[in-house]
Amino acid sequence: MENIWKKEFIDLMVSDHKDDIDLFEKESEKGNDPELKAFAASKLPTLKHHLQMAEDAKEALKK
Repeated sequence: MENIWKKEFIDLMVSDHKDDIDLFEKESEKGNDPELKAFAASKLPTLKHHLQMAEDAKEALKK
């Protein structure tokens, strides 16, 4: 049962990070507020790194 919860959690982490990256990319490219655009752009590398970690965890859970 524990692996089912881990899988659901990891699936949510992957999905949420993809959604967040999409929103931050849109804001960094098309936003109207220069400070908010810069903030969004500065956080993208961290979000992408976290997505990679979540995807790695998802793969590890399959093994």
